[in-house]
Amino acid sequence: VGDVELAAPLGDRLWWTALSDTLLRDGAREVDLGHAAAERGAIVACSGAVWVSVHRAVVRVGGWSADTSPPLAAPEGPVRHLVCAGGTLVGASGRRGLFTLNPAVDASIQHHDIDLGGELHALVAAGSAVWAFPSERDEARVVALT
Repeated sequence: VGDVELAAPLGDRLWWTALSDTLLRDGAREVDLGHAAAERGAIVACSGAVWVSVHRAVVRVGGWSADTSPPLAAPEGPVRHLVCAGGTLVGASGRRGLFTLNPAVDASIQHHDIDLGGELHALVAAGSAVWAFPSERDEARVVALT
């Protein structure tokens, strides 16, 4: 598969990006994201789509049809952490709280001004909550999503 950068499983397919180009692939299809590796952050599969963090936005690629929609504005990006918590897309760096999008009910990304303890080492989804692990602290911050 070449120089895989990041990957996200969606159903029985695996989507990935490569360091050398602007494409998102699933083995049979390629979608041009229009953003090189240095311009992208994390990717995650959530609610039937693959989401890619880019400069102050996220790009959505439909998991079954590989269709794209215009980037959705985000309060920051590219971020290193995107997760799917109970069907809700959650992104964060630790610098500006976190942002969420529930594609079933939201038309735009929501910003939540929450102190996550600084730059994040990890963001983990657990049901309808996320655990934020700050890099400089021996703790986790749990955020329940509503």
